[in-house]
Amino acid sequence: MTSKPEKERVEKILDSLKKAAAGNYSKKLDFASEDDDLGLIADAVNTLLQKTDERLSSVSQRSINLTETVGRLAGGVAHDFNNMLSVILGYADLAKLHLDKQHPVLKDIAEIEKAAIRSRDITTQLLTFSRKQIIEPKIIDLNELVSHAQKTLISLIGEDIELKVLQEENLWTIMFDPSQIEQILINLAVNARDAMPGGGNITIETANAVLDASSCENNIGSTPGQYVRLSFRDNGMGMDKETLQHIFEPFFTTKEVGKGRGLGLSTVYGIVKQTNGFINAYSEAERGTTFNIYLPRASG
Repeated sequence: MTSKPEKERVEKILDSLKKAAAGNYSKKLDFASEDDDLGLIADAVNTLLQKTDERLSSVSQRSINLTETVGRLAGGVAHDFNNMLSVILGYADLAKLHLDKQHPVLKDIAEIEKAAIRSRDITTQLLTFSRKQIIEPKIIDLNELVSHAQKTLISLIGEDIELKVLQEENLWTIMFDPSQIEQILINLAVNARDAMPGGGNITIETANAVLDASSCENNIGSTPGQYVRLSFRDNGMGMDKETLQHIFEPFFTTKEVGKGRGLGLSTVYGIVKQTNGFINAYSEAERGTTFNIYLPRASG
């Protein structure tokens, strides 16, 4: 017959393993040093948790470093490319001044301008990802901006997808560029829509969040503090772990050739990082995707 202390220790071991299966490796067992069979098991479990946690942290940090490196490279390329596009557009304007309004070449020049402007839009997204885009932050109410964006999002996702918005009352304010909130929501909505070709549900939720040191252990790139959390969930096809590791990289896409540039989520990543926030993504194949964005609470 198992004694009560032994039963409690077994339950603690099972609880620790369940939490590990859910992705939480911080539930260490405090009786690992005891000299009996359960103590030896606990010691093995603690070692497993520590090694797994270290391995995942190493992989996550390498992924962040890679994204930062790609961001710097993309920003440099985008800056030079943007300068060349300005020259192209300038010469197009000069060419139009020297031609009659009915000249047939004007149509060709107009196409050149359209292509240059589309390319400039791409460089703007790359500059956002690399955090070199000029922003105009101000103290804003996230709830208000999400409410204003609802009509646009409903039109964007179509009638087969239901949009639900849950907003916390007395939400803290944030220091953010208002135009970029809509850009974040639109990019996430497009990503969710494409993951639900047969329709589905999107839930946008706002909440106040306080992160301590323990909470930051499971959020690479985060620091303790007060945040406003913007959650964006869909019940679409989801992603496997391999895909999830690359979603914030510029030009990474799972869409067919010609169906997407792979800049939507990298743009969101750049916007959030530029304002000292952080973003996490959780997803499983056939079980949907959740993006949690943490934006620092405005001081004062």
